[in-house]
Amino acid sequence: MKNEQYSAVPVVEQWERYVAECLAAGITPGLPQFASWLLRQTTVIDVPQRQELAGMAEYEEVRLLDKIGMLIWRISRFMRVSFKQHFEGHPLQSIDEFTLLSGAHHMQEPTKTQLFNSDLMETTTGLQMLARLIKQGLAEEKPDPTDRRQKRVTLTSAGEEVYQEASDRMDYIGDDLFHILSTEELEVLEGLLLRLNRYHTERLGKTTRNQ
Repeated sequence: MKNEQYSAVPVVEQWERYVAECLAAGITPGLPQFASWLLRQTTVIDVPQRQELAGMAEYEEVRLLDKIGMLIWRISRFMRVSFKQHFEGHPLQSIDEFTLLSGAHHMQEPTKTQLFNSDLMETTTGLQMLARLIKQGLAEEKPDPTDRRQKRVTLTSAGEEVYQEASDRMDYIGDDLFHILSTEELEVLEGLLLRLNRYHTERLGKTTRNQ
């Protein structure tokens, strides 16, 4: 048998890629985590995994960015399905209504425009949802003391209670969706999504200001 010469260059190159991803995500690189990362890079999709992708027509035939978009879309759909299961009989009818309550809770009495922009929500849709929340006694509008043309949104005491209870249910949904990922994997995922969010938030803000 001939002695084969193996180069460490590919390993070094993968290590550099791994370190770059960690630094971009703001986490500390480590050898055990690198081993898990390397395994994920080289894992071949087997038949059962391919079957899990049923319904994603020609998955292997599309480009990488399209695959990522398809998978993000499917995760969002899984979240909405889980929401229906955990919020059956609840005053909130959708995740979008929860995000409105969340925005009104965390922001300091935002205007309706600020609230809708924060949730990337069209004004017509936002007004309809806000009207339902007001009708349920969960939110209310107050005159803007600095601009009579504006109304500010705040939660009622009942709205605060519903928000806190809904937040607990949303925690269950998050745990259900992402429990198979390790803490390190979740931190990498968060870092990548944060980078995308910052970029597109800034780009959308520039577009809005130029209109």
